[in-house]
Amino acid sequence: MLLYDGQCGLCHRLVRVILRLERRHELLFAAQQSETGQQLLAGHALPLEPDTVVFVDGTHVSVRSDAVLDTMRVMGGPWPLVARLGRLIPRLLREGAYRLIARHRLRFFGTRSDVCELPSPDQRKRFLV
Repeated sequence: MLLYDGQCGLCHRLVRVILRLERRHELLFAAQQSETGQQLLAGHALPLEPDTVVFVDGTHVSVRSDAVLDTMRVMGGPWPLVARLGRLIPRLLREGAYRLIARHRLRFFGTRSDVCELPSPDQRKRFLV
């Protein structure tokens, strides 16, 4: 399960990319602001932080750059290798890059528009509200 900022234009674009590239079609998505997102955050004692992507796999929870790498790890194809290579980058540097992008994401990518691409019926099943 990937929890993302439901108002962030960058987050919506990345979710669409993941939907297209993920081989297994098993990863589920929920906006942090949704009822499901809030319940998962509360269940893992995490605050609502829209600038922080959260990856939840059973009892394993990761945030920010670790969540990005964990998402790549489960995507199939070349992405698990990319995730392993990404783990070679010291966490301090990964987190710094993540926080820089997160701080400016709304300025560069805007917010989710009122009119957006609708997911296919198969993709729609992967979004929890």
